[in-house]
Amino acid sequence: MKRKNYLIIFAILLAIAVWLLVNLLDQQTSIINFRIRIVNIPDNIYIFENETIRVPVTVQGTGINILLFFLSDASIDYNGSDLIMGDNLLDLFRIASSLPYHKNLTFSTIPSDITYVVSTDRILQKRVPVYFDFFSENDRNSFIENQYTFDDVFVTLSGPSFEIQRLENVYTEKISADFLKRRNMNIRLLAISEHVVILPPFIELLKASDVIATRTISFLPIFHDASKMSIFPERVTVIVEGNHELISNLRNEEIFAYVNDSDVDLENNLEIDIYFTVPDFVRIVDYTPKKVDIERK
Repeated sequence: MKRKNYLIIFAILLAIAVWLLVNLLDQQTSIINFRIRIVNIPDNIYIFENETIRVPVTVQGTGINILLFFLSDASIDYNGSDLIMGDNLLDLFRIASSLPYHKNLTFSTIPSDITYVVSTDRILQKRVPVYFDFFSENDRNSFIENQYTFDDVFVTLSGPSFEIQRLENVYTEKISADFLKRRNMNIRLLAISEHVVILPPFIELLKASDVIATRTISFLPIFHDASKMSIFPERVTVIVEGNHELISNLRNEEIFAYVNDSDVDLENNLEIDIYFTVPDFVRIVDYTPKKVDIERK
């Protein structure tokens, strides 16, 4: 009796397998909902719900090819280079012309009264200060005693304007005195939103003696031999870089700007370079003007 039951079950399974095989090898027409993937998005545009738009597409081919294609999570790359801020109506002709090529399947979009809209916002960038969050005041004091500084630390936020406009700062992970044992003092910044990117995503906490700062010194006099030539302009603006504490205490008189009389060649060149003498802890980043006009007396 058991053998007879097994034979019946086997016959049923065989019939199902044959039926499936016939249908999978037979030509069929099916509908697959293609996911719209927006590509070539302008740098200043943020798209809401980019993964939720699906368009019905008629697919013709053998059952097995249709099934395999369906399991591949089919998508259409839609060129979004002309998207603007606000609601954008997707072009059905562009969708149809972007259908993928498949050697064993043919595709065609189903005419429909349904409209497909992509909502966008403008991407903004904003510099905001970092708020250092400690487990306790004692943890904060431990860092201060070790000469770590928390002053003037900023990061850049990038994201849709509706998010960026409401943000005024970012927070660090909670910091404890145990962090002082780390080799690198990299402090992670807490994520604000899935839409907002923090650049950089962490900051390196530095001792006051290691912090590099820049400073602009305006209208520094350019020294020259006034008895031999006149120059224009007679002053230069310099941007210098160095240790935060030393740069803060730098006096203008410690930067010496001058021109060399030996560089003067009135026949070939009416401009000459500006030179500088600076303390060892200072590096000149930039200056303007780069040259001065001269006239020999």
